[in-house]
Amino acid sequence: MLEIKAKIEAGKAFVLQHKKALALALGVIFLFLAPFLFSFSPKDQRAGNSAGGQWQVYESEALGFSVSHPAGWSVKEADAESGPDILVLDSGGKAFVRIRGFLDPNLDSEEAISSSIAEYQKSLASQEGVRVSDFQTEGIKNNIGGFWLTGEFPVKGSAYRFFERGWLSLAGQALILRAADAPESFDESVITMKKIMDSFQIK
Repeated sequence: MLEIKAKIEAGKAFVLQHKKALALALGVIFLFLAPFLFSFSPKDQRAGNSAGGQWQVYESEALGFSVSHPAGWSVKEADAESGPDILVLDSGGKAFVRIRGFLDPNLDSEEAISSSIAEYQKSLASQEGVRVSDFQTEGIKNNIGGFWLTGEFPVKGSAYRFFERGWLSLAGQALILRAADAPESFDESVITMKKIMDSFQIK
């Protein structure tokens, strides 16, 4: 399980390092893009083997994070205009975990966090082809509000299923992690993808 408070606090430096800002309420449409539509920097590395050789640990000096993944998966990272953008992609190119960090100076109160989450949920409903089957908020504790959701979104005529978690803090930071795969393999791959999400660490 993620140590949410520690991750969000560490996320301040992680995001501030890249000095970008984007309001979650504007709609995080980029999260629905397929991996092959992404435009990343040339950094696309295979990490060294971890103990046992079945999982690997990828460490980024540039963006200041580490993440574990099965051998054969790859990690791509970019310092996007909206903030750090990390993609962990399986060898088949379908299943992926995407991790985004943002600064949003409007997240300055519990009401602003609740409103931003509600606006995000509303924006999902307005996007063509997107179906949210469950959207749950976790309340605001220790100045951090969380949410999670599941659903489907279209990619060039094909459906993808996804599981997403997000946290927003009163310090103006947001961290969003999404796991997605084709429907026929999602139930199996989401177990691995959640482990990848849980392994994400900000250095």
